[in-house]
Amino acid sequence: MSSEQSYRLRFDDHGDHLCVELSGPGDSLETSMIYWRQIADECERRGTRALLVLDRFGGEPLAPHEMDQVIHVMRDSYMQHVRVAYCKLNAAHLPQAEYGELHAREVGYNVRVFGDENEAQLWLRYGED
Repeated sequence: MSSEQSYRLRFDDHGDHLCVELSGPGDSLETSMIYWRQIADECERRGTRALLVLDRFGGEPLAPHEMDQVIHVMRDSYMQHVRVAYCKLNAAHLPQAEYGELHAREVGYNVRVFGDENEAQLWLRYGED
């Protein structure tokens, strides 16, 4: 199975925000680079300003240096214009996702990481920038 087919993206319009569900057996640097470009393209196509990401990947998350690479590559993408609530549904991997949030905020993204989908939606709708 190629990396392009080792994950699934499902987009769902919630009116005030777009939701994307990520799923698959595991994430990798190559896979992450591909799906974040697809997400950025879809957000730009729709004019999305708020995005809920539901991460349902199995396996281990990206290593910190790999997250840094993805964040760096996406710096000039449309994602700089999108408020992102990233929901890591595997609580054991929440600390790694929080590392990614801190680095992404340092370079200008408007992103927060959550372990609960309802909290993520509340922040998208009412939370401070």
